[in-house]
Amino acid sequence: MREYLMSVIGAALLVGVIGMMVPTSAGEGLKRYVGLLGSLCVLCILIAPAAEVLEALSRLSRGRLPEWLEESGEEYSQKYSDFLLSVGKENIEEGIVALLGEQFGIPESEVSVTAEVRERDRELEVVRVTVVLTGRSVLRDPYAIEAYISSLLGCECIVK
Repeated sequence: MREYLMSVIGAALLVGVIGMMVPTSAGEGLKRYVGLLGSLCVLCILIAPAAEVLEALSRLSRGRLPEWLEESGEEYSQKYSDFLLSVGKENIEEGIVALLGEQFGIPESEVSVTAEVRERDRELEVVRVTVVLTGRSVLRDPYAIEAYISSLLGCECIVK
């Protein structure tokens, strides 16, 4: 924006200086033509951004975003997707901890769950679940827990 204002002011000053340098002995007609030409130049500089706005509007009417907005939109989409993955991952981990408590009587303080998730066809897919048991829960049958989680989610489960 600053460059734009500087070019408008610079062009107006240049046109004014050139207009003052035109000799009056050449006649008023020449001075008017020079003034008209200078005014048209300043006007072209003033309306130059309108071409960009018209181009953006025509892209919108064709169903496409302006280029400067498409780039930030893609970046936003990626951040939004990453956020949804992280929230979904946390909810899955909390749900598995609750299920282990219900199914096997394992207290939440004695289990830690880590789920590896990815986005596939715009849906979350659990790839692998790692369950770490602590305290008295280490005596639980790890194979039963692995089988339960694997059958429930259809993914690999590792109990440590």
